[in-house]
Amino acid sequence: MNTIIFPAAYGGDLTTGASMAVISNIVGLISVPVILSLVL
Repeated sequence: MNTIIFPAAYGGDLTTGASMAVISNIVGLISVPVILSLVL
C-alpha cells in the first residue's frame, strides 16, 4: 500500500505504484505455493 499512498501524498504518479502493487501480489500468489510445495 505504501507504493500507492506516498505518490498520492507527494503528487507523484499513482499508476506506477498501483501496477507495482498488482505485480507484487501476482508474484506472491504464484511463488508462495511453489515454495511451500518444495519445502513440505
